[in-house]
Amino acid sequence: MKKSIILSLTGVLLVAGLAIAAGCSAGPAGPDGAALYAQKCLICHSESSMANYDYETLAEWQDLIDRMQSKGTGYTDEEGQAIAKYLHER
Repeated sequence: MKKSIILSLTGVLLVAGLAIAAGCSAGPAGPDGAALYAQKCLICHSESSMANYDYETLAEWQDLIDRMQSKGTGYTDEEGQAIAKYLHER
């Protein structure tokens, strides 16, 4: 009886440890492109004006974001990449 309880607890701890390890290995998600777009871009640009851009590649969106960043938008390179990715994928 005592041995089966110890084995059960060991199994539970093993499964919990594996679940924690799997969660930790994913790493941070990075900036949220959609939230940054709403916070940084829609201050000056309307949603309808953004629909006028017919960019097809991520590189085209990134070029636009880089130009905006050079005008002092206040976001980091990583945030700019997240915004470009969001605009490309939407």
